[in-house]
Order: sequence, then structure tokens, then C-alpha cells
Amino acid sequence: MEFRVNFGIREWFLVGGIALLFVGVSATYVRRRIAKSQRSDEAKEAYLDACRPAQGEQQCFAFLDQNHEACFFVNDIPGGKFSRGYFRREEYERCVSMGIEAWRTARQAERKAAEREREKLGLPR
Repeated sequence: MEFRVNFGIREWFLVGGIALLFVGVSATYVRRRIAKSQRSDEAKEAYLDACRPAQGEQQCFAFLDQNHEACFFVNDIPGGKFSRGYFRREEYERCVSMGIEAWRTARQAERKAAEREREKLGLPR
């Protein structure tokens, strides 16, 4: 018994549409990954350029090895449907130099101090 599928024009359009959708989603994913990788490399280079004169190359590379992934993840803000993404370069450099845990603790303290100041002035949250 021979099994044969006879696709009509509607079925071929459906298969083509699904394939096109898959290609589009895959291309978007790859494009975003490449852009994120480029931003990551640019952030590393900018940090090294700022860090080398003050702390030396070995110390800068040590900080990058320990903290780059976590700090980049926290400070790279992706764009949405109607907004562009952005990267907080100063906060990233501060985070890499301090370490992720110390940076988070410092950020929490700064936010609490700012909130106390707003409450002192009677401003809403």
C-alpha cells in the first residue's frame, strides 16, 4: 500500500507561511544576539580604556573576568516595541570595578537615601 499526500495550493501556502514565520523569528533572534554581543564587546573595550590608566591592565582584566557577565546583564536594558534599548555605561563600569554584590548593596542604599529625601520633601513616590 502506497502512502501519498496530495497537497493542494492551500496546504502549500500554509506550509510556506509557517516556514516563512520560522525564518523571520530565527533571523530576529540571531540579529538581536549579534547586536547584544557587539554591545558587550564595546562595553568591555570602553571599560578597559577607562580602567587601564588608573589600575593597570592585569587588575582590569581580573575585574572583567569576575564581573562582566552579571554586570552587563543588569545594565543592558533591551528595547520594547515602541522604545529603544539603552546601556548604562557608567553603572556598568562601576559595577565591574566594585563587584556585583557590592554594587547592588550600594544601589539599594542610594535608592533608600533618595526615597527618604523625597519623603522629607513631601514628594510622592
